[in-house]
Amino acid sequence: MKRMNFLTMATLVASAMFISCNNHDDEVGNNANAKANRVEVKFSANTAQLTTRVSGTNWAAMDPIGIYMLKSNYTLNSDHISEGVNNRRYMADSDGSMPTFTPVDGMDGTIYYPTAGNVKFIAYYPYNASVTNFETTVSLADQTDLSAIDLMYAAPTEEYSEDSEIPVALTFKHKLVKLLFNLSNGAGVTTSVDQGIRVDILGQKTQATLNLSDASVTPSGDTNAIMLEGGATIQGIVLPNENFSNMSFAFTNKANETFTSKIPDSSSNWESGYMYTYHVTLQKNEAVIKGTISAWGEGTNGTVTAK
Repeated sequence: MKRMNFLTMATLVASAMFISCNNHDDEVGNNANAKANRVEVKFSANTAQLTTRVSGTNWAAMDPIGIYMLKSNYTLNSDHISEGVNNRRYMADSDGSMPTFTPVDGMDGTIYYPTAGNVKFIAYYPYNASVTNFETTVSLADQTDLSAIDLMYAAPTEEYSEDSEIPVALTFKHKLVKLLFNLSNGAGVTTSVDQGIRVDILGQKTQATLNLSDASVTPSGDTNAIMLEGGATIQGIVLPNENFSNMSFAFTNKANETFTSKIPDSSSNWESGYMYTYHVTLQKNEAVIKGTISAWGEGTNGTVTAK
């Protein structure tokens, strides 16, 4: 009698486990089917606009971006996020000017359209897992990897739905300022610039905070020197700026000779998304600078001598 009870109990447990496993398999299958029936959002960069990186190159494979999906006609806040797509991480799948972007976290990170209604998208680069209050910050103190601090933003320009037949075109724009220095020696300076030059940009904040709701950039962090290093050509990234009264450049060569200059008058301001090229001649007790302003294209010229 006891043996029969034991066998009966074992049979019941096995049956329950079999049913539980089947239910779990059905649940997994249903979830997979549910996702399979959804329309995945495809993303690409828009080559008609500014897609080149600050270093002058194209996107690189695995460049990470953050994406938000918003309900139709709404601005970015917690109540307007669609389908929980809040700072979803995607990355460029190839080098070039027009890569597509794929989810980093596989199926769990894939963005799907809602089953009804339109949505729009906001994206930014570089991806930051610690976005707070829809603000992302990059530090400009370390200029060793310019691509890592080339803050870019893609505003929502169109609305899409699951019936959309084209990828979402993310039009990224540079939000900071590129500086390019072309250096040469003048009278009284014998140490070649090719041996190495340090450029200190004095009087500016060292962090940039991008508000993902309105694309505005504000200075943050301490006011310290931003140091660039190189040879005859040096480039760096700084904040947009409208007031140079407390700012200056300092150039130091390998002989430890330092040449200082105020920001040229031709640079009435540093505008977001623009490149400012300075042709610098180092000579005893002064630096002679010619300035060029451009939006990664043609610009205007100016000349100034600083002592």
